Amino acid sequence: MGIGLVIILHLIAIGFLSGLIAVAATVITYFSGKKETRKRNIRTAVITPFAALYTLYISGLIGFGIVSSVKKVDIGIGDTRYVPLTANCQLLFIDLPNQAYIKRTGPSVSRNTKKQQHFDCIDFVYLKLMSKCTLIP
Repeated sequence: MGIGLVIILHLIAIGFLSGLIAVAATVITYFSGKKETRKRNIRTAVITPFAALYTLYISGLIGFGIVSSVKKVDIGIGDTRYVPLTANCQLLFIDLPNQAYIKRTGPSVSRNTKKQQHFDCIDFVYLKLMSKCTLIP
């Protein structure tokens, strides 16, 4: 699924959730409000969930974009994700766990050097994972 389709699905889901919240808020406002201000309060109860949830979503996308550009990490919307491991290695994976691999980035090198750098990347990943794990005796 591409990033555009994912964002459209998110916006539809947010619209549905906002609609449910707006209906509940409208019913509560109708029965608990004063008759003089009821119309204005109902209008506010309908508009507020849409404005709040869409603002939160758009702000989150902007924040994800900033973090992605600063940290050089994919924000995770779409099919493929990537995370830099070292200066010349990158972990790439698709939504399925068995579709991950390590990609070497940077200038091309000879076959032996490339093999050594590939092993350096794998060693880095192994050491990084082992440092996060706690061994149970």
